[in-house]
Amino acid sequence: MQLRLLSILIWSILLWVTLQQKTAAQMLRFNNLGIKDGLSSNRVNDIAVDQNGFLWIATSDGLNLYDGSTIETFYQAQHPDLGTNSFTNLFCDSKNRIWVGSEEGLCRVENRMVFQRARLGNSSTFRTYAVFETRGFGVVAFTSRGHYAFDETTHTWQHLPWLDGEILAGNDNIDITPIQNDQFLYTYGYSVRVVDFSKQTSQIVFEMEGRGIGWSGLMINSDEIIVGVSAGQLWKINVHTQQIVKRYPLVDPHRGELMTSPARQMKRGLDGNIYVVTIGQGLMVFNPKTEQITNLGTNALIPGSLISNRLFRLLCTPDGYVVVVHASGVSIANIRQYTAHYTSIFLDKKGGMFNGHINDIVETGTNKFWLAAEDRLIQWDRTRNESEFYFIRLTHYPSAAVGTPLKAQIRTVWQDRQRRLWVSAYAVGLGIYDPTNGRYTPFPQDSTVQAYNSLFLHDIVEGPDGRIWTCSGGGIFSIDPVTLTRSAHLDHPLLRQLDGKRTYCLFVDSQKRLWMGTETFGIYCYDAKRNTLDNYGRRQGLKTPCYSFTEDKRGTVYAATGNGLALIKDKKIRFLNRQHGLRVNQIQALLRDKQGNIWFDAERFMVRYRPDSQQLTYFDENEGFLANGFRVNAAYLTGDGRALFGGFGGINEFRPERMSVSQGKLYVNIRQTRVNDHPIVRSDTSALQLDYQQNNLTFELATIDLMGTQTMLSQYRLVGADPDWQMTTKANYVHYRSLAPGNYRFQLRASKDGRTWISAPHDIAVTIAPPFWQRPWFIGFSLLSIVAALVAWQRHRERSIQRKNDEQLLRQQLVADNLRYTLETEQVVNYFNTSLSRQRNVEEAVWDVARNCIAKLGFEHCVIYLLDTSRQVLVQKAAWGHKSTEDFKIISPLEIPIGKGIVGTVALTAQPLMVPDTTKDHRYIVDDRHRFSELAVPMVIDDQLIGVIDSEHSRKNFYTSWHLQILTTVASLCASKILVAQLEEIRQQTQLALVDNQRKAAEAKLQSMRLQMNPHFLFNALNSIQQMIMTGNERSATLYLSKFSKLLRMVLTHSDKQQVSLREEIKMLTLYVELESLRFDDTFYHEICCDEEIDQDETQLPPLLIQPFVENAIWHGLLHQEGFRSLRVCFEPDGESEGLLCTIEDNGIGRVAAQALNKQSVNLAAHTGKGMSVTAERLQTLNEQTTDAPPLTIVDLYDNDGKASGTRILIRLPN
Repeated sequence: MQLRLLSILIWSILLWVTLQQKTAAQMLRFNNLGIKDGLSSNRVNDIAVDQNGFLWIATSDGLNLYDGSTIETFYQAQHPDLGTNSFTNLFCDSKNRIWVGSEEGLCRVENRMVFQRARLGNSSTFRTYAVFETRGFGVVAFTSRGHYAFDETTHTWQHLPWLDGEILAGNDNIDITPIQNDQFLYTYGYSVRVVDFSKQTSQIVFEMEGRGIGWSGLMINSDEIIVGVSAGQLWKINVHTQQIVKRYPLVDPHRGELMTSPARQMKRGLDGNIYVVTIGQGLMVFNPKTEQITNLGTNALIPGSLISNRLFRLLCTPDGYVVVVHASGVSIANIRQYTAHYTSIFLDKKGGMFNGHINDIVETGTNKFWLAAEDRLIQWDRTRNESEFYFIRLTHYPSAAVGTPLKAQIRTVWQDRQRRLWVSAYAVGLGIYDPTNGRYTPFPQDSTVQAYNSLFLHDIVEGPDGRIWTCSGGGIFSIDPVTLTRSAHLDHPLLRQLDGKRTYCLFVDSQKRLWMGTETFGIYCYDAKRNTLDNYGRRQGLKTPCYSFTEDKRGTVYAATGNGLALIKDKKIRFLNRQHGLRVNQIQALLRDKQGNIWFDAERFMVRYRPDSQQLTYFDENEGFLANGFRVNAAYLTGDGRALFGGFGGINEFRPERMSVSQGKLYVNIRQTRVNDHPIVRSDTSALQLDYQQNNLTFELATIDLMGTQTMLSQYRLVGADPDWQMTTKANYVHYRSLAPGNYRFQLRASKDGRTWISAPHDIAVTIAPPFWQRPWFIGFSLLSIVAALVAWQRHRERSIQRKNDEQLLRQQLVADNLRYTLETEQVVNYFNTSLSRQRNVEEAVWDVARNCIAKLGFEHCVIYLLDTSRQVLVQKAAWGHKSTEDFKIISPLEIPIGKGIVGTVALTAQPLMVPDTTKDHRYIVDDRHRFSELAVPMVIDDQLIGVIDSEHSRKNFYTSWHLQILTTVASLCASKILVAQLEEIRQQTQLALVDNQRKAAEAKLQSMRLQMNPHFLFNALNSIQQMIMTGNERSATLYLSKFSKLLRMVLTHSDKQQVSLREEIKMLTLYVELESLRFDDTFYHEICCDEEIDQDETQLPPLLIQPFVENAIWHGLLHQEGFRSLRVCFEPDGESEGLLCTIEDNGIGRVAAQALNKQSVNLAAHTGKGMSVTAERLQTLNEQTTDAPPLTIVDLYDNDGKASGTRILIRLPN
């Protein structure tokens, strides 16, 4: 019983304190700063606000600077002129300089960067009591050495001796306050005096006479002052009569007794009230007009109240700020700021208390409400701040302990037209609650209907049809208010779509449409008049739950979703979220105020949206709003226009029409400028003149609201670089890198509401000078240089064009000369060719060439050497000039070894050589006489040297490239003629040796089998050569004879070999087929190919093994074929024997027709019959030890009509 009485007493005291301070709490809401916010020490001694809006805080451990969001600290270690880290006084003068006083001296601070310690006479160590500013003397410092005035010209301190004496003796607790006309009120010890600096006089206006100690004073009118004394009183004193007009006791609000602590300091606020700080009883507010005193002290039940009652210093600014220094740091408030009221504690008459979630709100009378709370119903009288608690017990809940009823959480509360209270309780469902008897009548549970069987009902509204509509985790249903019968509308053609869908909120708009917000299926709109049900879901971009609805005056429906604010009009939906400037996407509660504005929560913000201007305004805890968030759909507009929002820790209430963003003056400053990361010192108006390399700029920004609001907007731009204003981030720095040379202007502005913008008092003009190569003088010089270069280039171009024209003329001349030389060359070559064709042997040919070189080429001397291969020497065979006689005899023929002399060098290298001056060439060999230029050309056939044509002339540099070209051609013709003559000699010798060869044929049978050469081919070849020569076709005869001789050499070379490489065999076959083709005037096409996989050098086979079959294909297959004739020989790997497969295919007349012709001609039949049979025997012998596959296969080919189209011979050779 005693504990219960004690509890009631305690809560009654709390209730009384809350009621006493309710009005005060609405007046001031403090923003508290301490160590946790970055303050260097909670022991604060003085404060000052400079002209830029920065709050300077002097502590016992460091000098602090606060800009509304961050704190910067200055220490002696970085700034030695501070003299100490413990400071006692602060003052900002008219030049925005901060004077920092301490027990070690005084320091002047300018632009946060320049620190200058004061010297009084020859000393800089003294105690500073106060610093203030006068009109006549400027800045005056009251120190332990007396009063000193600062000389702005010499920057020295001048002593004011007329102020010392009694004032200096009573300086321990002195308070100096400006009055007017350079007069100051000094309150100290037992005296109050007025000091007139303009007249340099000091007059006592009141003596305490033992009645107390004066701590602070303030002039309230021309006749009266208020003095705070140590006895816990304020005295109103008439300065003329020096009498106490009235005493105002300062009463302790907790004990109701007179305070024992003094009124430490007094300041007049913007509202005209006098604010008094006390040590122990908080902040007192004295209204001079009503003479009432209000206490603003610490109260845990009132958010934003002072956090300490031990106050030491006070500052009231012209823009409404009240800054208080206390034992826990600094507290800041603004007199002009209207703040929302926050009720977190609900007390009933029985001593009960509630501090928790408020889920729903409904007004039942003037300032009387029912609240759906975390575990109870609360009937709340807002005017008296009295509450009654009602509980719904869950005795049947399965998890409840035996005999321990649980308290149901109340999700929704609603009052109908009959003033019945409808309540949704967790695990009980929907029911009607009668507070008079505490009876709760729930609707029965029905597990067959999902909408009825939900633990929670989320919302209740009166529908357009007069029924009561509610929603739950299982869908929607409605109730007849008369019969109280339910319907889940499962048979409704449209509304049955909502069955089983978790629904959070309901709303009836001005068109009597029912809106339903679901968890995962979007928003439904049911129009009973038109019998339509529209859905706004994922297709329309709504992928998150819908929590609340409202409607503006224009009929636009607003929905609070997890993706921002959804606006629906004329069946079209659009969103207002992060992508459109909203700071937070999660919205849970909506309401429309009487002015038509839409209010909604956004986590820690309360947001106002004006539909007409589409303007968003943010409010936060500085305006009195909850910092820990709001509940779903817990918004209510009272009958008198107040807005209530339920949250996690109580209720926020405010008048929407009075809400405005922080009313403190907004200061916008560019705190510091850095160039290439180095800070610079400048005046506010000075422009920055920078070199082109100083093109990295950093601006430190400060948008100062001492209330620390987070709703402020700030923008910046660098004119000349930024096309438009840029929004700042949380960082206080803006960086520009690698700026181009030019003129720039940095601008900064800020706004609290997004409409009214305040710019920094001074822009920063920046000029970055261009590098020297971009300056006018350099550009002018460069242009002149370019013009000069263009003129020089033009002249050079003209000369170049002239030179090219001259070269063109020269080229044309050379072309004409070349054409002439070409014509002459052709004539000379034709002459030599014709002349050589008439010669019968080698000797005639070489003498003919030597003679014509003299006659046609204008040489003086010409000698032809032939190679003696046995001795490897060059022998003179023909000469014309002084070296020969008329009967074609050479006088003293000369032999030259290969490699010796100029001729021998040509023979060795097989390259022509032209020596313009023989006197300079040691290789020159004198023949019959010395000559001064020489030209020697080799005669080569099939890469084999057969001789050299040499010519000498008595004149130096006689021979030209034309002579070299002509003589080279003549050497080729001569070599061909020599070869033809040699072949003719071979033919004759062959005919003579034919009989002897026949005799020896039997003895050389084996060798003959290897040689594989048909004698008829030799005879025919020789006859063909003879025929070509006789018909005058010397060129073809030469070519034929060259190939024939090469074939003979290869046959002779390989005649004694058992195996030759496939490459050599192909060469011999190629020569043979080419000779046969020449013989028959190229009347058949031939091709010899080899598969790339076969290594022709490594593959070996008997020499001329394939030739008889090729010859047979030509003579018996192609010779008698009319039209196109084709012969193809191909070597490829044999897939059957892993050896070599040779395929010989022709498109001749075939074997049957060939055999018929052979019968008609015995000679033709015997032409190759023997060769074929011998070769077949060789193949059989080669293959009988290596493979079972037949070595020779002959296939007759036929066309589609069954006519013979050729023969294919397959020859398999072992690997």
